[in-house]
Amino acid sequence: MTKPLAILAGFASDLDIVESGLPDVGVCFRVDDKTPESCVLPKVEIVVYVFSEDTGYSSQLLSWFTWIHHSVGASEEYVMKVGNLDLARAVFDFAKGFSVTSIAELQQRLKALSGVSFLT
Repeated sequence: MTKPLAILAGFASDLDIVESGLPDVGVCFRVDDKTPESCVLPKVEIVVYVFSEDTGYSSQLLSWFTWIHHSVGASEEYVMKVGNLDLARAVFDFAKGFSVTSIAELQQRLKALSGVSFLT
């Protein structure tokens, strides 16, 4: 199995949407609001914080995302939106300076990092 290169963090239903656009090649590790801290990888290349309309109102995800930001060693951090969302208004303060990414851009970045040709 390939070592995960990225953490996708967010509500389970939002992660389902993102993961449906990414081939299952073992390069992403899913972290939703039910994942225990002890299961989170301590070091990855990329963390993507996935936001939907409800994310910005969740104190649980604010705490969780903040913990990931401070506890996981990641070379790159991004935010991604799911659905029709004004991301500038929804994103948490600690992530306001992060670049916005899309599923297609994430695919390209993971391909470059992994050397695996999994794009269709």
